[in-house]
Amino acid sequence: MSEPGGFKRRFRATTEKYLTAAAMDAMRARYPEAGAKAPAFSSSFFWSRVFVPVYSRIPWGAKRKMMALSGMTAKGWTPPSREPGTPWEPPKPR
Repeated sequence: MSEPGGFKRRFRATTEKYLTAAAMDAMRARYPEAGAKAPAFSSSFFWSRVFVPVYSRIPWGAKRKMMALSGMTAKGWTPPSREPGTPWEPPKPR
C-alpha cells in the first residue's frame, strides 16, 4: 500500500517541474540576450507536449475548482479576496 497522499504529492511535484520548465522556456524565448540555459532534465512527451499546453489554456477559475475538488489545496484557511491582477497584500493586524 502506498503512503497517504503520495500520489497527490508526486503529481504536484511533476506538474510543478514541467510548468516551471515551460515558463523558463518562454522567458528564454522572450529574453534571448540573458543567455539562460535549458533545464537539465529530459522531458516527457505527455507532460511537455500534452499537459502543459492544455493546462495553460484552462481558465484560472476552472483550475481553482479542479484543485479544490481533488483536495490539492491547503485546508484550514481562507485566502484573501482580491481581484485577479492586483498585488498581494499581507493581512491587516487585528
